[in-house]
Amino acid sequence: MTAYRSLAMAAALMWTAMPLPAAAQAAGQSQSTAEFDQFLAQVAQARHDFVNGNPATSAQLNATVLPFALLGGAGGIVTDPAAVAQQQGQVSNLYRDGTVAIDYTTKVVSGDMAYTVGTERRVIKIGERTEESNLRVTQVYRKENGSWKIVVRHADALLAYQAPTAASFRQPAPPQTTP
Repeated sequence: MTAYRSLAMAAALMWTAMPLPAAAQAAGQSQSTAEFDQFLAQVAQARHDFVNGNPATSAQLNATVLPFALLGGAGGIVTDPAAVAQQQGQVSNLYRDGTVAIDYTTKVVSGDMAYTVGTERRVIKIGERTEESNLRVTQVYRKENGSWKIVVRHADALLAYQAPTAASFRQPAPPQTTP
């Protein structure tokens, strides 16, 4: 249930947090935005370290106070910070010689909460094989003890848009009857 509350919080934040008007941003939001931009530079370094087999930087940026959720490419919903660190370590240790480019399409800061939506374009080596992957990534952040932390990270494969058709939707299974 905790994972769903975390996701509900993230969804509520994303749909209700609106950028402040320009005058409000100029009056009080600029320092907060500048501080958040510095944090995003740390996130970029953490992603670089991650695709080079070093998960420690990412672990330092994760929230330690619940609620927290990781919905990563390895699957599942992980809400325990220790389990997240373990999962990130297992995945990151597979990678080496990686590069990552982050492009934020949306960035909103509102007080002690923020979120970003964007893409991560990665080139990584797994064993002797080089792989390119593009992820769509949504992250929610909050301040913990005065420092920005990642509260929710959802990343999955960025696919080309395909218009839905009636055939692309799953048909419900026919009801089972018992004799």
